[in-house]
Amino acid sequence: MVLFFWASAFDNSILAASRSITIKTVSPAGSTDIELYQGSYALLIGVSDYTNGWPDLPGVKKDIDLVGKALEENGFTVSQILDPDKAEMEQAFEEFISDYGSDINNRLLFYFAGHGHTIKPKYGGEAQGYIVPREAPNPNLNKQSMKGFKRVAMSMKRIEEYALNIDAKHALFLFDSCFSGALFAMSRAIPEHISYKTAKPVRQFITSGAADETVSDRSIF
Repeated sequence: MVLFFWASAFDNSILAASRSITIKTVSPAGSTDIELYQGSYALLIGVSDYTNGWPDLPGVKKDIDLVGKALEENGFTVSQILDPDKAEMEQAFEEFISDYGSDINNRLLFYFAGHGHTIKPKYGGEAQGYIVPREAPNPNLNKQSMKGFKRVAMSMKRIEEYALNIDAKHALFLFDSCFSGALFAMSRAIPEHISYKTAKPVRQFITSGAADETVSDRSIF
């Protein structure tokens, strides 16, 4: 997260022009100005009022407001979506990526606060994480609910597809939900040198809880 939000890890000065972010790197050969980001955009999705067996999360609305305010103070243009159903959630991701993801010099942030769920395949293999829109059935209730859940919830594989469709240089996905560690199988590389990697495409995924953990509605994420 430090890499994504701040350029202060460099020996540099930060130069702001309009909404762009430029850093000055210093080396024995001299100094060089590098434009990190032309624009900074955030999509915040929060689900508080569930309708199909999940407990409501009244703290989510406050979290969305606080995260949005913090991002705006750091130069982000923020879009907020509250209590989306499946179609609205998909539309939010797709329209946001269409609007802001095609410019390679943008940085994008995606934040989801709400229920998450992990399903382990009966035949074995890697567990799959899901984020839960408002109308998704709670799969813990019965067998029929499990079928409905898989039909409605958004899997991490779908999130991975969205990430692969982004041309913007840097994208950070934050999930204030419970998931399995399998999510991180998508990203295995360890940054070699911060000033080198900052110029390269990056996709990062951060969650606040593992599959065997419960995340409080009073978020400290």
